Amino acid sequence: MADSGQSVTNATEALGISEALIYGWKRKNKMGKEILLQQGGLSSENRQLKVRARQLETECASKLF
Repeated sequence: MADSGQSVTNATEALGISEALIYGWKRKNKMGKEILLQQGGLSSENRQLKVRARQLETECASKLF
């Protein structure tokens, strides 16, 4: 509905739902996007940490033998 340029009031009347419900969905959608962005950053950090852990394991192993 937002893509069509229709107001929230008109959309809620057409759908027979409350404005609070629309705004709740909007808030949850925004939070979901933020969580996905955070997870993407964490995935990248996790990959970097795994690479560093392998490097340190190799260094330690070479010092032992």
